[in-house]
Amino acid sequence: MSARDLIVIARRRAGLSQRELADRLARPQATVARWESGAREPSFAAVQQALKACGLQQLIGLATYDDSDVALAHQQLALPTLERVTALASPGDRPALEHTLVAIGELDSRLILTGAVAAALQGSPVILPSDRVELVAHADDRERVVAELAGMAVLFRDDPPGTRGYGDLARSADRMALDDGHEISVAGLQDLLRIALSDRDDPSAMSAAIGLDAALRARHAHEHEHTTDEQTRAEPLDAVERWLDQAAARLLREERG
Repeated sequence: MSARDLIVIARRRAGLSQRELADRLARPQATVARWESGAREPSFAAVQQALKACGLQQLIGLATYDDSDVALAHQQLALPTLERVTALASPGDRPALEHTLVAIGELDSRLILTGAVAAALQGSPVILPSDRVELVAHADDRERVVAELAGMAVLFRDDPPGTRGYGDLARSADRMALDDGHEISVAGLQDLLRIALSDRDDPSAMSAAIGLDAALRARHAHEHEHTTDEQTRAEPLDAVERWLDQAAARLLREERG
């Protein structure tokens, strides 16, 4: 897991804003913002200090390096949204999953998907264990939504581990289009990983965390390639601008001389 993801997950788990974490670290808020955006890589010591300020610590373990899951995550992210789910579901579960997701997309309610299906939508390559869809509902919508989705394989979780419920997850949730007529809200990758790392009761949580970490690394690699391409395209323009500035300065000096 990258340093930026560790800090974001720890800060959100502690319920802190960037400014509050910065105050605890006696650093500018801009420093925390740059860490979390990936614009600046924090040192190992800085990461440990940030985790401690959030009331957490990192337990270190070593395993053989394997990035095969990242390649699979890249393949998942290249698929259309709904196919990311069906590609990881057993053939018998696919019709029910599609039906449930479309039904959720038709509701005018404040709902956020979490769990294994949300992880698949976000690019995790982990095979889905069932056709169950986990949801977090706004308190004012929950009763109505439970009734509207009655009979479907859905599980409502008011406060997933490591979170403070709907309002906490809504800030970083992603809107995804299932097809031309249906959209759903899906918990962000870092929040899904926060839940997996906090869930001590789910025996599949570690497998879920590995898949989510692979999806995060694939996403960051794509962001890095995009940023690098933009920088490469900008370099000739920057060179022209510098040349024009230098030419203008020479002309000004000649006029004054």
